[in-house]
Amino acid sequence: MSDATPVFDASSLVAVLLDDETPPISVLYDGHVLNLTFYEAGNVLWKVHALRDRTTAEEHAELVSMLADLRRELVVHDLNEIGFETVMQVATATELTFYDAGYIACAEALETTLVTEDSELLAAAEARVDGRRVRGGP
Repeated sequence: MSDATPVFDASSLVAVLLDDETPPISVLYDGHVLNLTFYEAGNVLWKVHALRDRTTAEEHAELVSMLADLRRELVVHDLNEIGFETVMQVATATELTFYDAGYIACAEALETTLVTEDSELLAAAEARVDGRRVRGGP
């Protein structure tokens, strides 16, 4: 693998935003994400606040602002760039969802590491690219 900055999926991005036991937010800077990542992360922030009542209105607003600001610190890739057919091939080969396969396809295209907290995605990724968790550990 190259020394390129990793691809982060939504689970790792959200872990950095919500979990005090992860590295600082700067670990994400210059990392790669899919445009889908912001929808997925925004949905988690909404659930944490609206459905689980785990954040105050002020905390929620700060998290949403941080997520919006992160877009300027990350390299965002879209489906046209990665290739619909490529993502579909990865999804078929790994039996992962199309959107999870997009993260692997992006990491493959960039010849870099995929960072995810999702055990199933991590296991599938490790057969194709280097994979790790932002929280550390297997």
